[in-house]
Amino acid sequence: PGGRIAAFTHESYQIGLHTHEFIELNIVAKGHGRHFMEGVAVEVSAGDAFVIPPMVEHGYIDKGSLDVCHILLHPEYVASNFERFRWLDGYLRLFTVEPYFRSHGIPFRHGLKLNDTELAETLALYKRMLAENSKRETGAEWSKECLASLLIIGLCRCYVKSFDAGDDSLAHPHVKAVLEAMKLARAKHGVCVTLDGMAHVAGLERSHFCRIFRKAVGQTPMAFVRNELAKEAQTLLSDGKLNIGEIAMRLGYCDAAHFTRSFRAATGRNPSEIHKRK
Repeated sequence: PGGRIAAFTHESYQIGLHTHEFIELNIVAKGHGRHFMEGVAVEVSAGDAFVIPPMVEHGYIDKGSLDVCHILLHPEYVASNFERFRWLDGYLRLFTVEPYFRSHGIPFRHGLKLNDTELAETLALYKRMLAENSKRETGAEWSKECLASLLIIGLCRCYVKSFDAGDDSLAHPHVKAVLEAMKLARAKHGVCVTLDGMAHVAGLERSHFCRIFRKAVGQTPMAFVRNELAKEAQTLLSDGKLNIGEIAMRLGYCDAAHFTRSFRAATGRNPSEIHKRK
């Protein structure tokens, strides 16, 4: 793409297996077929949405009047927005965990299946992105990036709803390990979650668990825990019912100073900048 975002539609999809250096978001608008990525073929139909990492061979086979909406995200766009994206529930699972396992030939039992209303809302945003392609006015690229961010936020929200209703019982052991560890950190908002505890619920030896988690999630297990704590802290700080010392104790920190250092490391801000005392 000329800018950091490109959007286009393939009707009656004809392109074979290929690779590119962008992060690609695919949304199946209608039809059916099988999407192939690194040796794994997955049945797809209208409402399916998923992410394809850079330089991963992929394409569609056994196509039946398949219309696919493509959004190409330049890695620079994702990197510049990552500090905001990573706070979205569902983002790491949709954009990092699932693509990692699929691109390594490990079947991932879950995908995002939009219902009719969700698909219509997503396609409405997508069509607005397409309209910006032909505009030459100032701000067209910026508008596409803003619309892409809105679309990503919406898909993450849908992913959380559908993912939480899914069944992990038949998942690959490595998939289950990562999901169980992430679930533990979220259930406790990171409070008193230890590396040994995460490895235990994952059912893996500690060092083996750390390697798998970091590759799949893009950060260490304890960095993930710290970020979950920071997300909970932001909620409590914005709520303003507790002072900073009380919030530190609620989240399991030994004192406010320790909490402040940890929060600043995760967010780049001091708790006092967000705290609203009521």
